[in-house]
This record gives sequence, structure tokens and C-alpha cells, in this order.
Amino acid sequence: EQATKAGMNASLSQVDQSSLINDALAGKFSVMLWRNFHSDPAYGDAANYVWWSKGSPVNFGKIDSPTVQTALDAGRVALDESTANTAYQDFNKAMMSAPYVIPAWFVNWTIASKSSVKGQLGAPLPDGSKPKFMYGRIPVDGLYLTK
Repeated sequence: EQATKAGMNASLSQVDQSSLINDALAGKFSVMLWRNFHSDPAYGDAANYVWWSKGSPVNFGKIDSPTVQTALDAGRVALDESTANTAYQDFNKAMMSAPYVIPAWFVNWTIASKSSVKGQLGAPLPDGSKPKFMYGRIPVDGLYLTK
């Protein structure tokens, strides 16, 4: 109904999740609601490389833009924050030049627990550092209780 008001002809199609995934991988859709696209600041936009890179099986929109790809590649190999910021600003400008994706919502993930629960982010890494929060998953391998 809302699409019709905006001048678009739209219909809904309900499918099971495996069909939805297969359709996304095959690019068999004109519009698809999909919750994805990692945005953990600890990993920067490099974590999003696979979602937009030409030839990636999870580049669902089959984006094939030399400008987008050049910016992605530059950001991925940047050795300093300034160079990476410039590359990802170029990426954002390139993504805005065409309707490759239309973000519909953003989710802030939260892990809530009692103060006696520790290790919510997982077990310590091999170098002894604490793991960073990974959106969409809550590891249980490092959980323990204190008194």
C-alpha cells in the first residue's frame, strides 16, 4: 500500500529462509529486506568488504562499480587511519551515487547481565587481550560467575 502511494508497483512474497538465502545469493529479487552489514568500529569498514566487493557471493545487489571497488580496496589496505578514513569517505560517496542499498533500520546490540557474570565477550584471545564485541553473536565460551 505504501509503495503504491509512492508510485511503485509492489507485491510481497513470503518464502522459507533457505529459499530467501538462495534468492539473495542468485540475485533473484528487486527489493529484499535483509539484516546484515557488520558495523563494529573496532574493525572499521574493512569488515564490510565482502558485502560490496565485485564478485563476492554475498554482494547480493551484484554491485559492479569501479569507483566503489577502488575505494573498498584502498580502505582495506590502508596502513594509517587518515588514509582509511579518506578511502571510506570515497566509498560512502560512491555508494550514495546510486541506490545500491537503502538502509531501513539500525540495531544497537546489547548484552545485559548481572554484575556477577563475567566474560560476556568470550574467552581471552591468545595474546591475552579481551575480545571485541561481535554484532549478532553472543559467545558463551568465556562466561563465568563471581560471588
